[in-house]
Amino acid sequence: MAPPPSSSAGATGGAGQSSIRIRVLAASTGVTYPISLHPNELTVANIKRHLAGAVPPQDQILLFGPPYKVPRDSTLRSEEVLTALRLGDREDERLVVAAEHGGEGDSDGGGGGGVGGGGTAGLLGAAERTGSKRLFLFSKRALSDSSPDPPPCRLTPSEILLPSVPDPSPVAFPRDPATGALSSPLHQALEVYERRFMLDLCRGRAYADGADLRLASCRTCAGETAVMARALRAAVSNLSDHRNGAARTRTEFAATFGRRSGGHGELLRKFEGCLGALEGMALHPALVAIARRSGRVMETLLDTVPVERERAWAEQCRTAHARLQTLYGDLDGA
Repeated sequence: MAPPPSSSAGATGGAGQSSIRIRVLAASTGVTYPISLHPNELTVANIKRHLAGAVPPQDQILLFGPPYKVPRDSTLRSEEVLTALRLGDREDERLVVAAEHGGEGDSDGGGGGGVGGGGTAGLLGAAERTGSKRLFLFSKRALSDSSPDPPPCRLTPSEILLPSVPDPSPVAFPRDPATGALSSPLHQALEVYERRFMLDLCRGRAYADGADLRLASCRTCAGETAVMARALRAAVSNLSDHRNGAARTRTEFAATFGRRSGGHGELLRKFEGCLGALEGMALHPALVAIARRSGRVMETLLDTVPVERERAWAEQCRTAHARLQTLYGDLDGA
């Protein structure tokens, strides 16, 4: 498990040699991966290469936002984008601090409530309110139907080992120099009580230390759960954008198809009427005479058209038009 970064997305080092630190939040585990790159190396390909140990590059999907889209190199190098990433880091750091103190996050700072408290809605909507941005890592393999369930979040230590022997006594009871035995029955009883109290104290410390470790583990799990909730929101937002874009394309296509399909259908319906109109248009006498000298009989414009071939072509068009209408109906009803 990668530890959370100790600092925000920013720059370190001397002038001209500064490195930019960004955080990548894993959607399937909630783990945060800090990455430090030189400005000239701040590319999507290099980020994916640094994350290869967590998710193979061919399975990686990066979403940056909001609005959540696949990032580009030019986007990541923008100073405005880096500032928004730093703002997101500070928001998350405030949430961690609030969780450690058992209180609520800074409502003015966009924290929106403690990590484990009732401020989940505010937590998820903070980015929209403050303009902060985050970079999420998704795994194609983890998103597939055949992928196994993610491992459950386990609080450690699962078992607490209790001492069976107390620590050395801080009290020195007077003993007989010759035999080493306690000189007084009262001291003997006090030593027995002291040993029992010391054992209880050692066991209490073991319980307290175990509780502290479990509390730290619980905070880690709560933080990872918050990251996963943010990632889910990012994925839904990205899918909604794609759906809205597809809906707009479908609406435009339906309008264009209806307009052009109606025009084509009208042409096919008027085909025989057009042939009849051509039959009623007499040719110029000079053209009739020229045709007769060449052994052809032409009296109307219809005689200049290969009617049977055109009718066969029109029938093919009607069949294709009907099939296209059927396919569109299937698409529209899907």
